Amino acid sequence: MDKKNVFVGVLITALTIIVTALVTPLGGMLKDIVFPTKYFYECNIVNAGKPLNKIPILLDEKDSTSTDSDGKFIFANIKKGIHKYIVFFHNQSYPFEFISSDKEPPKEAPKDLSTWLIPDSTVTPETKKMAASLPPTPQVAEAVEPKRDSVPAATTVVNTGAQMRVMSMSLRAMRPAAVADISAGSILDTIVLRVKKDFGDKHGSQSAYHYYISGPADYLNMIKEVHYTRNHNSFPEFSSNSFVTGADRSNNFDYTGYQWGYITTAYVSIELKNGSTSQRVLKTINYDN
Repeated sequence: MDKKNVFVGVLITALTIIVTALVTPLGGMLKDIVFPTKYFYECNIVNAGKPLNKIPILLDEKDSTSTDSDGKFIFANIKKGIHKYIVFFHNQSYPFEFISSDKEPPKEAPKDLSTWLIPDSTVTPETKKMAASLPPTPQVAEAVEPKRDSVPAATTVVNTGAQMRVMSMSLRAMRPAAVADISAGSILDTIVLRVKKDFGDKHGSQSAYHYYISGPADYLNMIKEVHYTRNHNSFPEFSSNSFVTGADRSNNFDYTGYQWGYITTAYVSIELKNGSTSQRVLKTINYDN
């Protein structure tokens, strides 16, 4: 057989393979292996309806990105199949998954972290290590429910460490009468909601979650009790539109609840020793661990 016939035979074989790849199911499988189609995934991350900016996201434990000012993120050039991604927010991780296929994907609704109760069992040591290495989550303004009087210009609803220090310094410079005149709502605006998990304290499969507040000592001393409503329908106080109470100032008004997973937000209101009360405010939880 001469070289010309060999070349023609190879060419015919190659064309046959190409046609098979284009028109048969088996060929389609071979094409996906040799020349995999690339897809993209787009979604938005919000917390209590507010977009979360600069939130780190990890795809399939290897590719990472972060949200923009609208809470949007995009993963491009991904393969067909099931993909898992983790959203890191306030030292906690929120796992999601999606499927990329030849069908046009439905428009993804924003992922609202405040509506999720994430099982503790989904948090692996590797995930915790990754979360610990990430920069702190940017603080977000607190949502107020129901609407109440506007906050005086001297206070802010965004709680950061620097602002808390400035507030503490300004309090020391204030006259006692000025501190006494401040409203319960204004005090609540300066308060940070915190949670410490204790996996050594269990009721069945549920672990202890310690809810407490931090803020300027002068303000905390004015508080009689703190009312918490965990923002998920699996908790009785949420379903009954009521609250649980922390009244021990020495423990920063700690309330211990038993949960099998974590949430991002809770409603908080306070009652002062003078009898005045604040409206209920939805606050983002700052986790200690």
